[in-house]
Amino acid sequence: MAPSGLAKLEHNRQALKDTLTYLETEQADDTTTPMDQVLASFLMGMVKTAHVDNISNHNAILETNPANLADHQIEYNAISKRIMRLMSGLIGIKARFVPAAPTASSSTASSVHDIRLPKLEVPTFDGNLQHWVPFHDLFINAIHNKDS
Repeated sequence: MAPSGLAKLEHNRQALKDTLTYLETEQADDTTTPMDQVLASFLMGMVKTAHVDNISNHNAILETNPANLADHQIEYNAISKRIMRLMSGLIGIKARFVPAAPTASSSTASSVHDIRLPKLEVPTFDGNLQHWVPFHDLFINAIHNKDS
């Protein structure tokens, strides 16, 4: 007896999960053996294909109107999260290959350092917990994360 349409789609989903496991392993290996730009681009292409395959496979599952639809939705969401994590990680890896901006000449650099910016007025935290997050974000972005 041939497998049902839903069984084939579930098999496709498992193959997709196996592909994601491979991609996650490749991405994790980058910490010990950095990948080159070609491999990073190839893997990103695989992740994009997996994203399209996940959507089309899930839509096909929905068309079968399975009794356990909630379980299929959970699987779809879990796979989608894995795909987004892979995309995010590979975007970070690919960012290593973007050429640095050319540096300014020494005469230009010295004129930039002569510019005086106005004094930054940073409010003090008033102790109200509802005001903490905006204060913290302002402090981190205006003071803590600045190089100069």
